[in-house]
This record gives sequence, structure tokens and C-alpha cells, in this order.
Amino acid sequence: MRSGNFLAVLGASGSGKSSVVRAGLLYQLKLGRRLSGSDTWQLKIFRPGTNPLQNLALAFVESELSDIERASQLAKVEELTAKGAVGLGQLITAAQTQRVVLVVDQFEEAFTQCQDITKRQQFFECVLGALQRDDNKLCLIITMRADFFGKCLEQEYGGLAKKIQEHLVTVTPMNREELETTIIKPAEQVNLAVEPELVSQMIADVENSPGSLPLLQYTLTELWQQRTEKRLTLTMYSKLGRVRGTLQTRATEVYESLSLEEQQATKRIFLELTQLGEGTEDTRRQVVQRDLLTSQHPEVVINRIIQRLADEKLVVTSTLSNQIAVVDVAHEALIRHWLLLRKWIEESRDVLRQKRKIEAAAIEWRDKRRVKDYLLQGKRLREVVDFHKQQTENLRLSDLAIEFIQASVRQRRNNRFRSIAFFLIIPLGLSVYVGIVIEKSIRINQLWQQVDAVKGKEDSRVRIQALEKLVQADESLANKDFSGANLSSAQLGFADLGVANLRGANLSSASLFNADLRSADLRSADLSDADFVSISGNLSSANLSHADLRGANLSYANLSGVNLFSANLSGANLSYAKNLTPEQVKSAKNWDKARYDEVFRAKLNLPPEPAK
Repeated sequence: MRSGNFLAVLGASGSGKSSVVRAGLLYQLKLGRRLSGSDTWQLKIFRPGTNPLQNLALAFVESELSDIERASQLAKVEELTAKGAVGLGQLITAAQTQRVVLVVDQFEEAFTQCQDITKRQQFFECVLGALQRDDNKLCLIITMRADFFGKCLEQEYGGLAKKIQEHLVTVTPMNREELETTIIKPAEQVNLAVEPELVSQMIADVENSPGSLPLLQYTLTELWQQRTEKRLTLTMYSKLGRVRGTLQTRATEVYESLSLEEQQATKRIFLELTQLGEGTEDTRRQVVQRDLLTSQHPEVVINRIIQRLADEKLVVTSTLSNQIAVVDVAHEALIRHWLLLRKWIEESRDVLRQKRKIEAAAIEWRDKRRVKDYLLQGKRLREVVDFHKQQTENLRLSDLAIEFIQASVRQRRNNRFRSIAFFLIIPLGLSVYVGIVIEKSIRINQLWQQVDAVKGKEDSRVRIQALEKLVQADESLANKDFSGANLSSAQLGFADLGVANLRGANLSSASLFNADLRSADLRSADLSDADFVSISGNLSSANLSHADLRGANLSYANLSGVNLFSANLSGANLSYAKNLTPEQVKSAKNWDKARYDEVFRAKLNLPPEPAK
């Protein structure tokens, strides 16, 4: 620090890299005893996350400002960092301090969380390029897991690997004497005795186990909280399960104390907080809290569980400078040593990888202000739609990802309409393409003829197959008359059935996944065992009076203004249905035999559903 402007602190996972920098080096700099004047230096610390340049900019935003002032300052800083090393250099030059110490903690996140190679390259060039100055005003410090050094060699990255090799400090495992000091000295500061037998056993449990410091830290904290007298004892340590068992046992106890619904959400939260390794160990992954929301796990459920897990010290929550709430695993040791989580990860690894890619594309689309150029197309869109359908009951995509898919499907439909219009006006030289469009139009007309030719229940499969092909061709079924039709088991996912006449129709066991049924007439229709799950709020104002909804899945559907008068709700699933009122439900038959979420059951004065 005295003579250089770059420092790389590397070590194994759980070896104490972040601790030695945050609680050791930065603490000494703030005291100003080891380096003259360092108590006046500006210290900036951040983690790369999914968008390293943005997080770099946030590190320069003053926390004591108002929200509006912070937003204005962030915009100006982002404008500078977008210019790369030159812009960051201007920020350093303008800083009213002798020196700026910029700490990039958990530097490996630039590889694990930032999947955009261009953004990663820009970040490296920015921070490393800014070091090329005549004065020594900027000092860059990084902490990184040693197993990620190979990633630094994969590309030039502004000479990153060479820099690390020339300015490397390695955090090695503690020896026996250091471990003993770690255990005893903090206890001595509060006049707490530690049994010698306990010290010996704890050292024996972690001495030859790389990366065990987080487990040791957690176990000592639990011993402190469980103390019954002014001493830490071997008896309590053994009762807790020792170093390896303490955290795992506590995590499992908390999980098993939750309701079935909360357990499902907790499993999903921990999977989302795990970054899958690519030739390296799995590690932690910071997640924006709002990105954990799905139709299955709405905000009220996620907030309640996050609060419980935070109270139990299993996750930590924080707020970024732009007031966005983020969640992180409290101890990376959970990811490595909690056997239940390891089981979930191995069962879901391939699905998680696909899911993360889709959600990353959705976030990019949102960050680019939902520009259509970032929507899915062609084969990729078909693959994603298929994946979404398969995962409706397991590892659901985020609400943003579902919105992204739906926007892509709509764009595909619009593109086809525009293609038809375009091909109708092109010159005869391209008549072959017009022929294709005409052929498709003829085919669609033939399908409609098959639908219209079949009346009542006769030859129902012919009608169903024709309708399914029309839906696959993105043909709208809105305003059509299907009254009395037998559409049992029809696959009508994503169908546009707005204002359609389905009065008295048989839709038993039909799949209406994400179908648009706004203002449709479903009076006296048979919807028993039909699946509306994940419907995108498009049942609003539909008429379901006298409909047979036995066993139908209406969870998460938007039932705003839906007429349920005398509909049979026996066994129907209305959990987390949106905009549903007790008055609507009580106008139906057998409403007390339907399934509801806990909050709505209370509104209906029904007792809690028995635990399964």
C-alpha cells in the first residue's frame, strides 16, 4: 500500500480474504497509525455482481444524500464510468482527498454473475486502465478465490493476470496458534471463559479442513447465544453438532418448522442464491429481492420468508444505493455443507442453468427499456415456451421472465401479420413468397371449415385438433361461437379466447395455460379439472355462472369481475387468485370445499387448511 497502487488478495473459499481486507487492512487505514494520513483517504468498497460497471458507479454515490440527489449523482457517475478508464480517472482526479482506495470484494463475481463478456471486459479495462496515471492517487485492491485465477488467464483482460502475479498476497490457512487466538481473544474481551477442552476439540475439527472459517465463526456465534453461564463449554458444542453440524442442523430445523408452502418457497430462494460453478465450486449469488417473486410465490410470501431466514441468520438482506433490496446467503458454507441444499442443487442443476439464461435475457430486455430487438425469436422462442410449460410446477420462472416470453410471443404474432401485409404488396418477382402466404391462408380457412362443420359433440376430436392447430398458428379465437362444443382435454395454451361464446361447452381437463379469456361467456360450461394455472390475468369479467369448476386449477388467475354465481367450486384450486372477493366466492356452490391460500381462507372465515 505504501509503494504500489494495486493489491490482489487471493485464497481458498472460506479462508478469510474479505475479513483480512475489511476488518484488517481497511480498519488500520481508518486509524491512520500504519500509514500516515490514511485516516483521511476515501475508501470505496463494492462487489461486481451482474453489472460490475453499475456497481462501480454506485460505490461513488454518497449515501447521506436524498433519493433524488442520489439518483442525480448516480446518473452523472454512470456517464463517467461509461467512458471507461478516462471517466474513472476524472472521478479520481476530482476527489478531494490525498488517495482513493477502491476495493473490489469477491472479484470472482465478475466471472460467476456477469455473463456478458463485453460488460466484463469493459469493467476490467476501466478499473485497470485508471491505474495508468502519473500520481499514486488511486489504489485498487481485489479479493478473489484462488481457483478463479485460471479464468483471468483465458483472455487478455487488460493485463489482469500479470497484475495479479506481480502484486499477489496469498491468504493461507491459519496454523494451530492462530486458530486458538481466533477462538479465545474475542471471548476474553467480554470476560467470557472458554474451556480448554473446547478449544482443543474445535481446532482439531477445523485444522485440516480448508475453508472452515465461516463454519467456525457461525459455531462460535451459536455457542455465545446458547451460553447459560459466563463460559463456553464442550458439552454445548457437542450438543450443537460441532463445527460441521451446527449450521446444517440449524438450517434444517428452520426449514422443517415452515409450512409446506413456505418450504417450497425457501427451496426456491436458496437455489436462486446459489451460483452454479463452471469448472469451479458452486458459490453464493446476490439476488434482487423483487426478482424472487413469481405468481406462485407473491411478494407477501417472499417478504415473510426472507424476514424469517434473516432473523435466523441464514440469509442477509441489504439495500443498494439506489434503494433496491438485495438478498444473499449469510454463509457460503451453507452452499457447500448443507446436505439438503446440495441435494436440491444436484437434482435441479440442468434446469437451473436454462432458467438462469432465460431470466438473464429478460433482465437485459428490461434494462434496455423493453426494446423489441431484445425479444426472443424463432427456434429459441419455441424452446423457451416449451421450457416454461414444463416448469410450471417446479422452479417457476420469475414474473419478469414470463412477461418477457409473452411479449416475445406477441411480437412473433405481430411479425407474421406484418409479413402477410408486406408480401401482399411486393412485386410479382417475389410471387413465390405470396404463394406461401396464400397457402397458409388457405390452410387456416380449411381448419376453420373443419371447426364450423362439426356441431355439438359429434366428431369432437376433429374440431379439437383443428382448434389446436389454429392456436399453434397464432390464429385468434376471439369473439367466436363455441357454445355447447365438446373441447374436452383440448390443448389451448396461449389461445386468444377473449369475448368468445363458450356457454355450455365441455372444457373438462382442458389446458388453458396463459389463455386470454377476458369477457368470455362460460355460463354452464364444464370446466372440471381444467388447468388455468399461470394465466396472465386474463379471465377478468368472464361469465362463469352455473359452470362446473370441480377440480379446476384457477390458482393465480385474475378473477376480477368474474361471475361465479351457482358455479360448482368443489375441489377447485383458487389459491392466490388475483382480485377475487369473498362475495364472488360465496355466490357459488360448494365454495367452502374449494382450496384457497391462508390469507383468503381467513377472509372467508374458514379454518386453516390441515397440514399435509
